[in-house]
Amino acid sequence: YLLDIFGPQLPLWVMKQRIRAYQQACDESDLDDYPSVLLVAPNVRTENKLLQLAENLLDDFEIYTTTLERITRPGGERPRIWRAPFDETIDSL
Repeated sequence: YLLDIFGPQLPLWVMKQRIRAYQQACDESDLDDYPSVLLVAPNVRTENKLLQLAENLLDDFEIYTTTLERITRPGGERPRIWRAPFDETIDSL
């Protein structure tokens, strides 16, 4: 797995560059299987944008996203933490 946690002030274009850098690094290596990429967004709106980017950019990677809120929520009833491209769009979990 590759884990990347994006801060709230990071521009979307920087996030996109980092995702492309993962793809380029794996393309240049001798890996048969690309690692899964776990992206942590600062909020649901950014998460939805990352999922749209993942749909368009990466065919070889398995991309999963979540938000800081979902992974830091205390116990009890937790929603599904990770989302993948082509999952239904949500406004909040």
